[in-house]
Amino acid sequence: MIELDKNGIDYTPIVANYFKAVELLLYRKIRDKYQQLTNNGINLKKPYSVTGKKINLLDNNDNEITLGEMIKYIKREDKIINNQTDKNTFVENLEMWVKDVRNSHFHKDLIVSKAKAYDFKYRTIFIIIEILKNI
Repeated sequence: MIELDKNGIDYTPIVANYFKAVELLLYRKIRDKYQQLTNNGINLKKPYSVTGKKINLLDNNDNEITLGEMIKYIKREDKIINNQTDKNTFVENLEMWVKDVRNSHFHKDLIVSKAKAYDFKYRTIFIIIEILKNI
Protein backbone atom coordinates (compact mmCIF):
# COMPACT_ATOMS: atom_id res chain seq x y z
CA MET A 1 0.00 0.00 0.00
CA ILE A 2 1.28 3.47 -0.89
CA GLU A 3 1.50 5.84 2.03
CA LEU A 4 0.79 9.49 1.27
CA ASP A 5 1.48 12.48 3.49
CA LYS A 6 -0.93 13.38 6.29
CA ASN A 7 -3.12 15.28 3.82
CA GLY A 8 -3.10 12.44 1.28
CA ILE A 9 -0.89 14.36 -1.15
CA ASP A 10 1.67 12.97 -3.57
CA TYR A 11 4.12 15.71 -4.59
CA THR A 12 5.70 13.72 -7.43
CA PRO A 13 3.67 15.42 -10.21
CA ILE A 14 4.82 18.83 -8.96
CA VAL A 15 8.50 18.07 -9.62
CA ALA A 16 8.13 15.61 -12.52
CA ASN A 17 8.06 18.42 -15.09
CA TYR A 18 11.28 19.84 -13.65
CA PHE A 19 12.94 16.44 -14.04
CA LYS A 20 11.79 16.16 -17.65
CA ALA A 21 12.98 19.72 -18.31
CA VAL A 22 16.52 18.66 -17.39
CA GLU A 23 16.45 15.80 -19.89
CA LEU A 24 15.05 17.93 -22.70
CA LEU A 25 17.34 20.87 -22.03
CA LEU A 26 20.45 18.71 -21.76
CA TYR A 27 19.65 16.89 -25.01
CA ARG A 28 18.92 20.09 -26.92
CA LYS A 29 22.02 21.86 -25.61
CA ILE A 30 24.19 18.87 -26.59
CA ARG A 31 22.49 18.64 -29.99
CA ASP A 32 22.83 22.37 -30.67
CA LYS A 33 26.48 22.42 -29.62
CA TYR A 34 27.16 19.32 -31.74
CA GLN A 35 25.50 20.93 -34.76
CA GLN A 36 27.32 24.23 -34.26
CA LEU A 37 30.74 22.64 -33.95
CA THR A 38 30.11 20.23 -36.82
CA ASN A 39 29.00 23.11 -39.05
CA ASN A 40 32.27 24.84 -38.13
CA GLY A 41 34.21 21.83 -39.43
CA ILE A 42 35.08 20.32 -36.05
CA ASN A 43 34.82 16.53 -35.96
CA LEU A 44 33.04 15.24 -32.87
CA LYS A 45 32.41 11.77 -31.53
CA LYS A 46 28.85 10.56 -31.91
CA PRO A 47 26.80 9.59 -28.86
CA TYR A 48 25.34 6.11 -28.49
CA SER A 49 21.84 4.91 -27.76
CA VAL A 50 21.22 2.37 -25.01
CA THR A 51 21.36 -0.35 -27.67
CA GLY A 52 24.85 0.77 -28.72
CA LYS A 53 23.75 2.37 -31.99
CA LYS A 54 25.59 5.57 -32.92
CA ILE A 55 23.27 8.58 -32.96
CA ASN A 56 23.57 11.31 -35.56
CA LEU A 57 22.64 14.50 -33.73
CA LEU A 58 22.26 16.26 -37.07
CA ASP A 59 19.05 14.27 -37.65
CA ASN A 60 17.26 16.09 -34.78
CA ASN A 61 15.70 12.92 -33.38
CA ASP A 62 14.88 13.70 -29.73
CA ASN A 63 13.96 10.17 -28.71
CA GLU A 64 17.06 8.06 -29.13
CA ILE A 65 19.38 9.05 -26.29
CA THR A 66 18.79 8.59 -22.57
CA LEU A 67 19.96 10.83 -19.77
CA GLY A 68 22.60 8.27 -18.82
CA GLU A 69 23.93 8.13 -22.37
CA MET A 70 24.04 11.93 -22.50
CA ILE A 71 26.24 11.97 -19.39
CA LYS A 72 28.51 9.32 -20.88
CA TYR A 73 28.75 11.40 -24.05
CA ILE A 74 29.72 14.54 -22.14
CA LYS A 75 32.49 12.53 -20.46
CA ARG A 76 33.77 11.22 -23.82
CA GLU A 77 33.49 14.41 -25.91
CA ASP A 78 35.49 17.28 -24.45
CA LYS A 79 34.35 19.83 -27.00
CA ILE A 80 30.73 19.77 -25.78
CA ILE A 81 31.62 21.53 -22.51
CA ASN A 82 32.41 25.25 -22.66
CA ASN A 83 35.10 25.29 -19.98
CA GLN A 84 37.13 22.11 -19.51
CA THR A 85 38.24 23.12 -16.03
CA ASP A 86 34.59 22.94 -14.93
CA LYS A 87 33.86 19.64 -16.72
CA ASN A 88 34.49 17.26 -13.81
CA THR A 89 32.46 19.35 -11.37
CA PHE A 90 29.61 19.66 -13.87
CA VAL A 91 29.56 15.91 -14.56
CA GLU A 92 29.75 15.10 -10.83
CA ASN A 93 26.84 17.47 -10.07
CA LEU A 94 24.79 16.00 -12.91
CA GLU A 95 25.47 12.41 -11.83
CA MET A 96 24.68 13.26 -8.20
CA TRP A 97 21.41 14.86 -9.26
CA VAL A 98 20.44 11.77 -11.28
CA LYS A 99 21.28 9.44 -8.40
CA ASP A 100 20.04 11.48 -5.44
CA VAL A 101 17.07 13.33 -6.93
CA ARG A 102 15.72 11.95 -10.17
CA ASN A 103 16.24 8.23 -9.68
CA SER A 104 15.95 8.17 -5.90
CA HIS A 105 12.22 8.79 -5.92
CA PHE A 106 10.90 9.45 -9.36
CA HIS A 107 11.45 5.89 -10.59
CA LYS A 108 10.94 4.10 -7.28
CA ASP A 109 8.87 5.95 -4.72
CA LEU A 110 6.42 8.78 -4.50
CA ILE A 111 7.52 12.11 -3.12
CA VAL A 112 5.29 12.47 -0.09
CA SER A 113 6.89 15.39 1.66
CA LYS A 114 6.42 19.02 0.74
CA ALA A 115 9.94 19.76 2.04
CA LYS A 116 11.45 16.99 -0.12
CA ALA A 117 9.57 18.26 -3.18
CA TYR A 118 10.90 21.77 -2.51
CA ASP A 119 14.45 20.41 -2.10
CA PHE A 120 14.19 18.39 -5.33
CA LYS A 121 12.81 21.41 -7.18
CA TYR A 122 15.65 23.62 -5.90
CA ARG A 123 18.33 21.06 -6.78
CA THR A 124 16.78 20.57 -10.23
CA ILE A 125 16.79 24.30 -10.95
CA PHE A 126 20.45 24.33 -9.91
CA ILE A 127 21.20 21.59 -12.49
CA ILE A 128 19.29 23.51 -15.17
CA ILE A 129 21.46 26.55 -14.47
CA GLU A 130 24.59 24.37 -14.62
CA ILE A 131 23.55 23.00 -18.02
CA LEU A 132 22.96 26.49 -19.37
CA LYS A 133 26.32 27.66 -18.03
CA ASN A 134 28.41 24.69 -19.19
CA ILE A 135 27.06 23.65 -22.60
